[in-house]
Amino acid sequence: MTRGWIGVSVQAVPPEVARSMGLDVGRGVLLHEVIKGGPAENSGIRSGEVILEFDRNVISESVTLPRLVSALPVGKECGVKVLRGGKMKDLTITIGRLADGSK
Repeated sequence: MTRGWIGVSVQAVPPEVARSMGLDVGRGVLLHEVIKGGPAENSGIRSGEVILEFDRNVISESVTLPRLVSALPVGKECGVKVLRGGKMKDLTITIGRLADGSK
């Protein structure tokens, strides 16, 4: 089975970070790492941003995003809402293929 991949590692948004960004606690996921050359980097997503929505789904837990991404077909374009520098930004990402050894 081929699984979707966007090339990020995520974590829950720590409460102090959420407060500093003006977010409700438990909303979004913090991008810990964006893999160089991966779909996320190619779409303009950066480490330290918070993903709030992915493919019209609200992201509230760190486990939600990987589950959504892995179930999507390779090549699908998805809308992503991120919080960058205190402002919402809409981006589009194309789902890549998870290969053996990919993060």
